[in-house]
Amino acid sequence: MASPISPRSLAPSLLLFFSSFSTAGSGESLYLKHCAQCHHEDRIGRTAPPLLPEFLKKKSSKELTRIIKEGIPSSGMPPFDFLPDKLIGEIVEYLRSPHDSVSFTLRDVRSSRSEWDGPSKDLGVKDIRNVTVLIDKGGGRVLVLEGSRVLDTFPLRNVHGGVEFS
Repeated sequence: MASPISPRSLAPSLLLFFSSFSTAGSGESLYLKHCAQCHHEDRIGRTAPPLLPEFLKKKSSKELTRIIKEGIPSSGMPPFDFLPDKLIGEIVEYLRSPHDSVSFTLRDVRSSRSEWDGPSKDLGVKDIRNVTVLIDKGGGRVLVLEGSRVLDTFPLRNVHGGVEFS
């Protein structure tokens, strides 16, 4: 019969295992593994907002840690509660690190967008000052409202930029 394993005998192995996650630049590697799919490898945003220091300066490190840990269910951002706080802290530190300036040429901008060439329709707007655009990320759509009346809806994929990315 095998002898029971004591917590003290496991400590060195666990320490070695978890320290393997914490190497120089691990914040970046953790970001690439867990965040880049939505926020882009260069932190410029993809299907989720950019995570550049300029956009995050109003958020404290504690708040960023909470967001990563708990997620933002209404936005589609999942919780990363399986990551230890130390590793989340390394991601936050990486997000705070300087980033090379991102620049786009006119060609880049033109190739990233397409203009609507379908038929236009009269939405029957009575007062333009009462029109609101609502982004329903969970439903993947955009609603155009006048007061509480829905004037039109269209797929979220047809929207580039906007409030959630500024």
